[in-house]
Amino acid sequence: MRKKLLVLCLMIWCITPLMGSDIVVTQREDSTSGKISKDKENRIYFSFKSEEGKRNTLLFWNDISFFKRDFYASPIVGKAGQKVYEANFNRVNLVVRGGWSYRLAKIYDGVSSNAKEHIKGLKSGYHIGADVSYSISEEVGLGLKYSFARFQNTSFGTLQDIISLNYIGPAVYVKQLSGNEKFCFSLDASIGYLGYKNKGFIRRPFTLNGGTLGYSIGAGVDFKLARNLWFGAGLSLNLGALQKVNFKGNGYDEKLKLEETESLTRIDLSGGFRWNI
Repeated sequence: MRKKLLVLCLMIWCITPLMGSDIVVTQREDSTSGKISKDKENRIYFSFKSEEGKRNTLLFWNDISFFKRDFYASPIVGKAGQKVYEANFNRVNLVVRGGWSYRLAKIYDGVSSNAKEHIKGLKSGYHIGADVSYSISEEVGLGLKYSFARFQNTSFGTLQDIISLNYIGPAVYVKQLSGNEKFCFSLDASIGYLGYKNKGFIRRPFTLNGGTLGYSIGAGVDFKLARNLWFGAGLSLNLGALQKVNFKGNGYDEKLKLEETESLTRIDLSGGFRWNI
């Protein structure tokens, strides 16, 4: 009876590690059995036995071909090379942002002092915007960027400009998580359409419309609030130059070629939220 009990205990001792063992297969097709202690957004924590004893390590998704919990307890094993569990992460990212904007265009010589003061009042404004992107890997995403900026000033009661800038274009996003996964650093670049509109008043109302090729580059850092929610701040440079406008006012509707190129370049200081879906 004692011998049977001893054999039974030995069998249980030998089988138990396999019953609860997980498996991890790397991109180099190396497989290791052990125990997955944590499964996070971009990595897993893994314990396994080696000749030196128990070892703990972590592996990033980019290094993993597939993994499966309780792999040896499953009666069905996939074919060689078949992915049992796809390493995944949040693919869709949605960003909404807003903040302060400042136009970098210089004031040309020969402008009157009153006009200079009015133009200076059009330097500072605000912007709002949104980004939606799809992550093709943990670090790189492709998507669409949109922003709206407004600058306005009224002088002497008879001179007014309300300038609106609309930008939309495809974008590339690059991000990198910090070691503790509390912060995410990001870069983005975009090229697209930059629209210009000025609803002005000089004794009589008028409207100027135009459009040009625009560029946007930015950098930012996000702080994690919840599993899929981040709050961040960023700085971006938006570039564009206007050469032609359509003028409407005082009974006229005509296209005008500007004598001096109108710079639409500005910097944006933003704050906003990002959702990972």
